[in-house]
Amino acid sequence: MSSLDQKTLSYKLASFLVNRPFLSMTIGVALFAILAAGLPRLGADFSYRMWFRESDPLLKAFDEFERQFGNDEQVVLAIHSPSGIFDKESAELLINLTDEMWQIPEVIRVDSLTNYNWVHAEDDEMFVDPLIPDDEELTPELLAARREVALNHEVIPGYLVSKDGKTALIFGVLQPAIGGSPDFEKVVFGTRKMLRKYTVDQELPEQFIDDMYLPYYQSVGDHTIYLSGTAAVSQTFKDVTQHDLQTMVPILLGAILIFLLFSFRRVSGLILPFVVIFPSLLMALGFAGWTGFEFNNLTSTVPHILIAIGIADSVHILVTYFQFRRLGYDVKEGVQKTLVKNLQPTFLTSLSTMIGFFSFATAELVPIIGMGVLAGVGTMFAWLITVLILCPLLSLLPIKVKKASDTHTVSDAHPLALRYTHWLQRNRKAVIAGFSLLAIFATFVALRNEINSDVFKYFAPNIHTRVANFFTEDHVGGIAAVELSIDSGEPDGIKDPAFLKKVEELQVWVEQRHHVTKTVAITDIIKQTNRTLNNEDQAAYLIPDNKELVAQELFLYTMSLPQGMDLNNRMTLDNRRLRLSIMTTLHKTKESTKEFQTIIDKASELGLSATLTGKMPLYHRMNGYVVNTFIRSILLAVGLVAILMIFVFRSWKIGLLSMIPNTVPLIFGGMFMTMLGKPLDIGTVLVASTCLGIAVDDTVHFLSNYLRWRRAGVSRDVAVAHVFTHTGPALAVTTLILVAGFGTFAFASFVPNINFGILTAIVLTTALVTDATLLPALIIGPQSQEQETGEPSSQVIEATV
Repeated sequence: MSSLDQKTLSYKLASFLVNRPFLSMTIGVALFAILAAGLPRLGADFSYRMWFRESDPLLKAFDEFERQFGNDEQVVLAIHSPSGIFDKESAELLINLTDEMWQIPEVIRVDSLTNYNWVHAEDDEMFVDPLIPDDEELTPELLAARREVALNHEVIPGYLVSKDGKTALIFGVLQPAIGGSPDFEKVVFGTRKMLRKYTVDQELPEQFIDDMYLPYYQSVGDHTIYLSGTAAVSQTFKDVTQHDLQTMVPILLGAILIFLLFSFRRVSGLILPFVVIFPSLLMALGFAGWTGFEFNNLTSTVPHILIAIGIADSVHILVTYFQFRRLGYDVKEGVQKTLVKNLQPTFLTSLSTMIGFFSFATAELVPIIGMGVLAGVGTMFAWLITVLILCPLLSLLPIKVKKASDTHTVSDAHPLALRYTHWLQRNRKAVIAGFSLLAIFATFVALRNEINSDVFKYFAPNIHTRVANFFTEDHVGGIAAVELSIDSGEPDGIKDPAFLKKVEELQVWVEQRHHVTKTVAITDIIKQTNRTLNNEDQAAYLIPDNKELVAQELFLYTMSLPQGMDLNNRMTLDNRRLRLSIMTTLHKTKESTKEFQTIIDKASELGLSATLTGKMPLYHRMNGYVVNTFIRSILLAVGLVAILMIFVFRSWKIGLLSMIPNTVPLIFGGMFMTMLGKPLDIGTVLVASTCLGIAVDDTVHFLSNYLRWRRAGVSRDVAVAHVFTHTGPALAVTTLILVAGFGTFAFASFVPNINFGILTAIVLTTALVTDATLLPALIIGPQSQEQETGEPSSQVIEATV
């Protein structure tokens, strides 16, 4: 090794790691112990609150709504009977399920056909009775009469029963958890346990009954039961995360073992990469415990990402190490030369990958921040473990490597690499022009994509919650409510007929919207009560003109209500604000946010002061945050990586030139998103910055080794051929491993993770192709008059291989 090389920081650090292996490993183990100690502190959150900062105005608005009206979260059961829901068997099932729903943890109110407060008159008296009583004989005559009442009622059809009378809903409303979240696991598991008693085969294994892939619960007779609601959505976020981890990690590890076996064909090549994988992963999760980042749907991707990145780091080291051993170097010399060659490039590639992940730190959605930070620090931990533990360990292990019979041939550029390089040199203009045209076309296609998402479609099509929701919407109507808190402006103001008539006008207008299946407010109750007090005269189904009469009717109604069924969830205690619930089938963010503004504008036009909130609007309004995250992260990542490239190569020209083959795959990725019908959402928004940070690794390795060969005195084409020969295999293997790692997300149940993984795998594959074609075409130049050498001198070999 030249005296110049011996003065470099890489050489000095390599000498320390090889000559003081136990001290190096002690430092690495100590760092691991400190960080891994945070693992017991690692928490998990899969509720709606996990997405937002506590200072977020959207979250504050919802907390205020909860203080005024209680929780809008609920667990919903849909009971379907093809023969009709108004027979004795169905009625008894509804009564039993309604009664037992009150016992579910966190449930403080249950609404169903059986306990719906039916306002009616008998012998000039007003009664408020359960629509399907549990204290009378359920005769065919009684049930037929109640069916007639229900299906001709102004509120019940499309809310508690389908218009054809074959599907009924039961709503279990959860207690408020202002500043926190209900225990969704208790709610959903409690409901599943209750349903177990009503399944046809009660001896089925519990894990089958609780299976999130179970399409429905088969109950007595021809009844099927579906479980949905916002509580089920929150719990399903957790269920799919756990399922994906249990499914994808083994698949990923199996794919990695196959790649390692194919690449190294030796036991050490299979085992040593895991020296990096597991410690770096545990360190990242421990860091999350120490810093307060919680486990959720997005941070659950970190283990897969770090497994792939940890493998990539170790493979670069091992491939180079075995190359030097085949050249005849002994164990310590092989490790030292491996480190001298790879310390700087691997550090820079880890740094660029960190930049890609850390660009998400400016996001407004907390899980995206957590994913970015944890993946970023985990990337650096993987590099530290590789350097502090793996490399010193290599210097201690007596790994036998057969020396090549002709070391000169091993060190030379492969004939195929030379032929390919010469082809690129002859056709460089055509290659550059071809990529330019493709990039222009890809940009045009990518810009046609839209920013959109659908919370229920975040789950795979066979997930029970998704099946249940769309079944309920198809048969009854929407169960995801948009909530309006309407302020009358003064205490007792909701009793003012003028105010109520404006609310009624808004309600009528909203119900005419194509996506709205039902609205619910106290205006319905006031009109029903007024009609009943006027001998069921349909003409009296209106808001009285007298404020005192409105107050009396509300008082009469509330005095007739059973315990737990009051109107506190429909109006505030000071009677200043009322709640208008809008049941909608809108799911797509783009359409929903536009509709939200339309509703607010209409309320303002009517002179009403309305605030729109609710769980579903919270999810939909994340759309703006997704846009900001995409723009900020990609601009920050591109800017910082460009600066890094300029600094690394100490050249504006090379630094900016290196960004071309790294941005082109991102444009192609945008094209693939559009072609595959993948809109920009919380999963796909992560692709660009993540891929930029990872894809630039290949460019750094390519250009670093290219410049080493150029400094050794060989021509451009031969330098490129040597890079293909000596660095190309490691780049190909690491890219394949990364593609396999992200490709395992195709087996996920959380759709944003599926999209993220598949698109990342596509972009990384495209990036490798671009680095193998466009990048050398840009740097190789025209046919050179330089003296080509296919057989570098021993000094050249010493400096480069």
